[in-house]
Amino acid sequence: MPGTDIQKRLATAKQVISDPRLRTLSGKRKMLIEDGNVYGARISEHEFDRFLDKAYADEVIRKVILAALREASLSIEALSERTGARPAVLFKHLLVLQQKGWVEVARIEQHVPLYRSTEAE
Repeated sequence: MPGTDIQKRLATAKQVISDPRLRTLSGKRKMLIEDGNVYGARISEHEFDRFLDKAYADEVIRKVILAALREASLSIEALSERTGARPAVLFKHLLVLQQKGWVEVARIEQHVPLYRSTEAE
């Protein structure tokens, strides 16, 4: 159903923009550009925007991964097919999500790990 995909994308966007870490980072824009960090080092507006864009992009893919893994235990290859992201990118994000305790290896089938979300919906 076409509406379902749009609803999933909107839900992901809502999760990303309400993420406390990203909201805090966005709120520090003026300070980091004009005043600098605790050491007095300032960054350019362009550098900050690039950094923030990457942080938001990283969070989007992580939310997409978590949503997919809530539905089923998946290999990196299956996640790649579902998300369109390259396996190397997914692996990097899966490591971060594992470190946070949000993803774990559910089982291994034919030497291939299948990941699952540890989060409740």
